[in-house]
Amino acid sequence: MMMEPVTEARIVQLKSASPQTRADWREVLEADNGAVRNVLNAATRYAEMNSLLGSWWTLPAWAIYHLAYRRAGRFIEESDDIAERLSFSPSALAFLQRAYTWAHAGCTAAIVSDGDKLWHLRSLDWGEEPGESDVGFVPAIAEATKRFDFTVEGKIVFQSAGITGMIGVLTGLKPRAFSIAINYAPWKTWSAHWRPDPTFLVRELLCNEKIKDYKQAFAAIRSWEPSSPVFISLCGIEPGQGAIIEFGDERLPAIRELGGNPFITQGNHFSEESGFKKQNRKRVDEPAPGKTWDDYPLERTSFKRCEILQTSLRERLKQGLPQGGMPQVFREAYSISPILNRETVQWTLMEPAGSYIAIWARQRSKSR
Repeated sequence: MMMEPVTEARIVQLKSASPQTRADWREVLEADNGAVRNVLNAATRYAEMNSLLGSWWTLPAWAIYHLAYRRAGRFIEESDDIAERLSFSPSALAFLQRAYTWAHAGCTAAIVSDGDKLWHLRSLDWGEEPGESDVGFVPAIAEATKRFDFTVEGKIVFQSAGITGMIGVLTGLKPRAFSIAINYAPWKTWSAHWRPDPTFLVRELLCNEKIKDYKQAFAAIRSWEPSSPVFISLCGIEPGQGAIIEFGDERLPAIRELGGNPFITQGNHFSEESGFKKQNRKRVDEPAPGKTWDDYPLERTSFKRCEILQTSLRERLKQGLPQGGMPQVFREAYSISPILNRETVQWTLMEPAGSYIAIWARQRSKSR
């Protein structure tokens, strides 16, 4: 499995730098029409296979769209515009835009101080779990991975490691201010609520011109009420400005801060100090005989992924950065199994003080 640099960038024009401002996806959809359709086709197959209603999942999606999304849904006009341009069902697209609430997107993230700068490391693992039918999520998302520059009158408001056609943001950077990423959080019972999808909250935060720095972003995130459990990693530009914010149920989020530590990491499990730790899946420390790491759900390899990442970072920082700097440290650490796994689709490395964002995607077709 190889990860290759993503050099393609797309400009998304915003009407203003306000939280729920509408984006113009017209040029992006014209450039990436096939990639968007591949993602939607894979997402549709996934919904059919994981719904008790099979292909009839579109019926409750239609009802939710008309009863809720059309009345109080975030970015619904934007979603409708994309659906019209793609000749796709508006209700189905609105439902799929909220995929984070019901899908299992594994990730491994870290915030690292190299003694001079703060770096934000993250992988996006979003595919089929062991035993599930392969609907093509990984290659579709890899092909649709781009850097998106969200602009107002030519000025970049924020950037994201995005998926063409996805309105919400999983990984983003506000230049010279902060970076932010989402990790999936486990929950043993039904966890979806009639609240904003976490990806929408991240986009609103990045777009909000009133949120100018890490401290303001941190305060805003603490007040969130996301639609599902989620881990938020936030990286600033000054020493100690890093935090993992764990959202579970209606209780206040649990928070771990970087402080004077060289790094903090996050996978897909709640920390041992968290009040939500009972929601964690049983951990796997080594594959059973005849098994590989890819035979286990990412929630069960989460502890091991974080342990390996911590060991790799600790050794590298102790030795001093190599000639390739943090990008080399990042690639080396994230190439170790099970950090790199069958569902790994996207890597992102960010350094918000220098407005640096680098993206890699699983090796894609050469037709792009």
